[in-house]
Amino acid sequence: AYGQTGSGKTYTMGSTNSNSLLQEQLGILPQVIRQLYESIEEHCKQAEFLVKCSFVEIYNEEIKDLLHPDTPSKSIFIREDANGDIILAGVREEVATNFEDMTSFLEHGSAFRTTGSTLMNQHSSRSHAIFTIIVEQRSLIDGTVGNDIITAKFHLVDLAGSERAKRTGAVGMRFKESVTINSGLLALGNVISALGDERKRGQHVPYRQSKLTRILQDSLGGNSRTCMIACISTSNINYEETLNTLKYANRARNIRNKPIINRDPRALQLNQLRLEVKALQEELLYIRMGSMGHDQMNGDNTQKQFLTDLRLRADISVDEMDEIQKVRCRILKSEQECLKLRQELQASQLLVSKLQEEILSLHAERSNYQEMQNMVQAESKEWKARALLIHKQHAQLERDHQTLKEELENTKSLMHKSGLGIRLSAHNVRELSNDHVDLRTSVSLPPSRGNPIYIGIM
Repeated sequence: AYGQTGSGKTYTMGSTNSNSLLQEQLGILPQVIRQLYESIEEHCKQAEFLVKCSFVEIYNEEIKDLLHPDTPSKSIFIREDANGDIILAGVREEVATNFEDMTSFLEHGSAFRTTGSTLMNQHSSRSHAIFTIIVEQRSLIDGTVGNDIITAKFHLVDLAGSERAKRTGAVGMRFKESVTINSGLLALGNVISALGDERKRGQHVPYRQSKLTRILQDSLGGNSRTCMIACISTSNINYEETLNTLKYANRARNIRNKPIINRDPRALQLNQLRLEVKALQEELLYIRMGSMGHDQMNGDNTQKQFLTDLRLRADISVDEMDEIQKVRCRILKSEQECLKLRQELQASQLLVSKLQEEILSLHAERSNYQEMQNMVQAESKEWKARALLIHKQHAQLERDHQTLKEELENTKSLMHKSGLGIRLSAHNVRELSNDHVDLRTSVSLPPSRGNPIYIGIM
């Protein structure tokens, strides 16, 4: 779906939540999914089907797995296999067995799609979304799975709308998104022009200009059919954008591809070998008939019996080849299961290694905390010892102070009894008040009695 922003592409494709919509209001995606499973149900007796899906978006030239949002964009790469098919390495495909499973995957992925608000659309899609459905069909012969495998892939694309910054009012991050969107659409237009213009056929097709055209390479110019839905606006103010959209779609209409059925090359080669073996067996039959004598081949019954025996041997050899092919299929399935188990084992080992690293870091933090706790406890014991020592010293000073006071009182009383005056210097008083051990008191006689007498008290 292509068109300007706000023209209804997401609604037309039906990549939003469709639970509340009526049957006639469903978009392209739900209708395609419903029709696919209805067709599978009709042909379930003729073939066995395997349906897988994936859902990605291209936002600012980065690919994001919408079904597994935890997958980092840097781990997703675009690859091309030997057959020329484009593969997204790192994007996981989910198996959907019925309509409800696939619609739940569609709604789950749509919930993680990047949207934003502009002046033209309140819920504008800011990325190109690609919902891919892969169908594998194996033919059933007499109730058993045959060797014929047919594969089909559907790319259902909801392109972000082309927009002009003047009309959308995009600034900052929104402006950067609009530049990336328009660049991707321009690259897609160049690829469509190269494929649809007869004058440019045979020339280089610029698939690698953007990740959008690279992913859609096999859907645009490969073994496929391309259909574009042009979403336009009926407003006169959008006349120029509407005209550009129609020109864009007209160029896409000129793409002419000749798709063929995608068959498994190994199964195709096996069928060719079967036909070749049957032709060689018939040739061997006629050679043996010619080498036998005329007398042995006179009767029709003998000839018929000989032919029957040879055909029986040929059927036995074909049955043996069928049995060998079945064993090969079983081996292939077992190898695939082993590969899946190895991948799960690697993921589990990575998880275990991460947990071990976390446990080691926690142990290191625990040891650091224990060391800090021991240091704090040692400092606490040291401070307690210091406090106890200070307390003892303080108690001793109190006792000394009390003793000094008592001696001073005794001295004072003795002096009063003897009629002597006591004179204390300021320094002596300060020493006494600060609990110094050395206390000096000067005592002098009255001036009328002659020379003073000094008494030192320690």
